[in-house]
Amino acid sequence: MRITDKEYEIALDSLRYALDAGATAAKVCLNKSVMSTYSVLDKEFDKLVHSADRSLYFHIFADGRYGNFSTNRFDPEELKSFLKSSVETVRMLAPDEARGLPDPELYYKGKTSGDEMGTDDPGFDTVSPEEKRSMAIECAEAIKEDTVSSEIEFSDQEDGTLIADTQGFTGFNYETTYAVSSEITVKGKGHSRASGYYWDASPMLGSLRYKDCAAKALERAKSRLDPRKIKSGKYNLVVENTVSSKLFAPIIMALHGMAIQQHNSFLTGTLGKQVFPEWLSITDRPHVKGAPGSRLFDSEGVATKDCDIIHNGTVGMYFINSYASRKLGMPQTVESPSRPSVSAFDRTVSQQNRQCTDNGENTLPPDTEQCLSRLLKRLGSGILVTGFNGGNSNPVTGAFSFGIEGFRFENGEILYPVSEMLITGDILSLWAKSLFAGNDPLRGTRWRTPTLAFGDVDFNG
Repeated sequence: MRITDKEYEIALDSLRYALDAGATAAKVCLNKSVMSTYSVLDKEFDKLVHSADRSLYFHIFADGRYGNFSTNRFDPEELKSFLKSSVETVRMLAPDEARGLPDPELYYKGKTSGDEMGTDDPGFDTVSPEEKRSMAIECAEAIKEDTVSSEIEFSDQEDGTLIADTQGFTGFNYETTYAVSSEITVKGKGHSRASGYYWDASPMLGSLRYKDCAAKALERAKSRLDPRKIKSGKYNLVVENTVSSKLFAPIIMALHGMAIQQHNSFLTGTLGKQVFPEWLSITDRPHVKGAPGSRLFDSEGVATKDCDIIHNGTVGMYFINSYASRKLGMPQTVESPSRPSVSAFDRTVSQQNRQCTDNGENTLPPDTEQCLSRLLKRLGSGILVTGFNGGNSNPVTGAFSFGIEGFRFENGEILYPVSEMLITGDILSLWAKSLFAGNDPLRGTRWRTPTLAFGDVDFNG
């Protein structure tokens, strides 16, 4: 949602109001968004939800103290009063000398219009509500069989952000998101039921694959009917790309400076050390045009750049914001990754015979389902996980226990769905057993996590 010249002026003026009220430094984030969701229930249009939001979010520094405040009031006189009260409140807080704006040398130095990353669909405002409603219904009508229930949602959202501070940084960013999701429930034998879920998302409407979303959810639901229980033991584990981020997220979370500063990370003290297998590399490429998550700067204005988060198993960086930097006495980096990506590898075949991996940034196999099929054949037997049902991961030790749903496969062929099982272990040991990472991350996600496989994983039935 476009930020007007008047709103831009108000945001910059508000920084001056904060300084006039006694703040030693301040930052403002102006956020605007508009979102619509069109829901279809059992092939009948059910509801439309539309929302628009506009707010100012302030970071106030005064006398070695810090506080944050927000308002949706843009009137200058009201802002003056609001910021005066905010500064007075900050002065009542305990001092924390680690709080402050980042080193200006780290800022993104270019002038921004907000469109540099190509993630804002120029045709967003031209798509009528009738067209969006029709897309949701068209998706639902792809279901040609009887179901217990079907729910389809089509949504679109546009976000506009301005960040400015009293050290002179200003930066704009605009982004659109279109998404479609389907959840289908079908009836099995007796009273058994099974549900399937599928979705797609894209910054551009023309790239959204919405027509077969419900049909894929239906197929997933049917495949999960009549699950079986199997014995506890060690099995090969294949994790579908739709849910593989579950085993990737603990690594990224443990690399955050605030987690390390609060002694809440199993990767504390590992910077520059090889703690993962040599075949694992994780990169961040934040400047890929048109890709979700691409950005020129983080929420503090710090410039983003290509980086190796983990290279050949060695931890290459922590994500340290200005506060964690002062607390830890470590150099500041970006506060979080933009587009973390697991680089493809395959330990199950020789270097000369790889068929499903490609280290190109945006290159995918022509048919990722066919690639998954070949990978299952390569492993022979195990359990393919297509969903997680609860569980938790200990951020201090990396120990985890996750409920799973998926399928038993043998001789590379899926046999039947499985239920009521847990996978247990710890993140470092699990990744030491990794066998492959495909080159099939979902294109609509910011985190590029492909299909993953591990050997000898503990399954408890």
